[in-house]
Amino acid sequence: MFHSSTARVHDRRTRTRRLAPAFAFVLAAAAMTGGLQPARAAEQDSAVPAGSTVAGLAFPGSGILYKPAAVAESMLDRTTALGAGWVRFDAAFAEMSPERGTIKWSGLDRLVQAARDRGLKVLLAIGTTPSWARPAGTDWNHGPVDEAGRATFRAFAVEAATRYRGKVAAYEIWNEPNLGGSWNPQPSPAAYLSLLSTTSAGIRSADPDADVISGGTGPSEPGEKALEPLPWYRALYAGGLRSMIDGVAVHPWPHSDRVDVGEMAQSFEIRKVMDANGDATKLIWGTETGVPTAGAYSITESAQAAVIPKLYDRWNALPHHGPLFYYTLTDNGGTNREDAFGLLRVNGSEKPAFGTLKTWISSNR
Repeated sequence: MFHSSTARVHDRRTRTRRLAPAFAFVLAAAAMTGGLQPARAAEQDSAVPAGSTVAGLAFPGSGILYKPAAVAESMLDRTTALGAGWVRFDAAFAEMSPERGTIKWSGLDRLVQAARDRGLKVLLAIGTTPSWARPAGTDWNHGPVDEAGRATFRAFAVEAATRYRGKVAAYEIWNEPNLGGSWNPQPSPAAYLSLLSTTSAGIRSADPDADVISGGTGPSEPGEKALEPLPWYRALYAGGLRSMIDGVAVHPWPHSDRVDVGEMAQSFEIRKVMDANGDATKLIWGTETGVPTAGAYSITESAQAAVIPKLYDRWNALPHHGPLFYYTLTDNGGTNREDAFGLLRVNGSEKPAFGTLKTWISSNR
């Protein structure tokens, strides 16, 4: 989820687009003439029609932060045209704070305000560890596993929540913490809960109206150090998750054109775990999903257009669910499957899926 410029991207059948390069959207966005919009939290301009509460768009990493304002706002306008009501942005601590004592807020400030101006709600996914805050020889995905690391991460999250109070609706803590590729050296329910507990308390103190949700879980790859989503959440609830969060996040990636298997099927089981642990009233959020039209395990554009409404129909059948965020707006122009999940082609033209999702959203408000 946290798309660092140094991050590796895994090619997986269900697609966990864990980390895309920070510059990933530049070519595509520059070619676009329309626009998309980031999400916004509590207050909305009454002159702006509200988008769907069920559908959102997830943007890949921090790349959008460094685009010219006109390009980023154009992307947000396309999001509004789609009818989505939410956007998910990354607040990648490692990229935003290259040096101790310095945090680059200007790009995120611009995006959050642009989302607010368009009546969008913002989900901000906070994660990664700066080089100055992690042991030598480790990477951005090193999980904060000691008290000092957790305190540093919490301080960043609290500063974000203070800065965006009343503007960001929800915060997601880390991305795919159940996977070794996102939480090194090895995923640990206990270590993650320690981070979540202190970070959630800090965000709630800074912005009591914002929701805090757990990091969306992804599917593991062969040989990867990981816990699958269902046992991961069982372990988290056994460790006290209930008191720390306002909702649970999953990544219900389909398997090619199958929408009722894999992570989507596990989402229904995770919903049962929530209910059994006293969280029946809390929402389950789908903070990433998508299907590629090029590269390994891809499907055709026409098949993508047919699958996406089925994906949202299946999500809609999940009891007490929150929004499902489609990843992502536009292709990146490369030949890897990670470049081809977009609803728009690299030149900004619409794939058929843009129209089918727009129709679905219009019919399911």
